[in-house]
Amino acid sequence: MEDAFLLVQPTAKEQPPKMLTRSGLDAVVWFDCPLKECQRRADGRRIDCDELGKSAQTFFHVNDEKPPSD
Repeated sequence: MEDAFLLVQPTAKEQPPKMLTRSGLDAVVWFDCPLKECQRRADGRRIDCDELGKSAQTFFHVNDEKPPSD
């Protein structure tokens, strides 16, 4: 069997051309932040909308950036 592998060479498969795929992202930013801090920031994030839902939005954080008082 070893002699047969010496006589017959496997055919090489042609590699498909490498193509760039547009991802829709312009950049990726990596923040070195502990998981607990990421969760704290995400859990405290709030959005205040008007009655219609989208015409006036205010973003705030319940601990870091309090909502404006009316």
